Amino acid sequence: IRLFGENLTLGNVLVRAYGIRHCQLAGPDWLDADRYDIIASVPEGAKLEQIPVMLQRLLEERFNLSAHHEIRETRGYDLVVAKGGPKLTPSQVAKTNDSGESLSQAMAVDRDGFPVIPAGHHETMTAMTNGRPHMQAIQTSMEQFANFLSSQVERPVRNATGLSGDYDFRLTWALASAPTDEDGPFIFEAIQPQLGLRLV
Repeated sequence: IRLFGENLTLGNVLVRAYGIRHCQLAGPDWLDADRYDIIASVPEGAKLEQIPVMLQRLLEERFNLSAHHEIRETRGYDLVVAKGGPKLTPSQVAKTNDSGESLSQAMAVDRDGFPVIPAGHHETMTAMTNGRPHMQAIQTSMEQFANFLSSQVERPVRNATGLSGDYDFRLTWALASAPTDEDGPFIFEAIQPQLGLRLV
């Protein structure tokens, strides 16, 4: 079994290897500047949960990188339910991923620009249409959504909604520095009217 990665920064690999959010990564600027193609062999019989440790060893052996954990204070956000309650659809389908189909090859975009996730996959994915991100979430927990938001706002986001279970929902927001009405709102303003949630 071979593991391929194209155009990756070492920051990308470190986040995956150590199970952290990118906002928790501290290091020299070149971690997110230099890019690499990585090819590695995965031992026969290896389990998915063993991949992070293998990536740690790869970083040590190929790049002579060392890492450590430390506690730092930083500002962050709580994801909470807005006044009026959540606007989320509870998922009714049990989590499975038995299709054997490559999501990167199968993913299409609907007429509104949202990713069309194949049946059998539970994912949170974004697609860009005319410079605007469109997110489609299938069977996604609020904990997973908080992690996604953390990558967007570049700060830690804690799930404080009190909502359990998995949900299906869509979200559109603007990336422009000064969005117009046509662009749509920033992600901070988008989640309340669209999902009934807030970042505080």
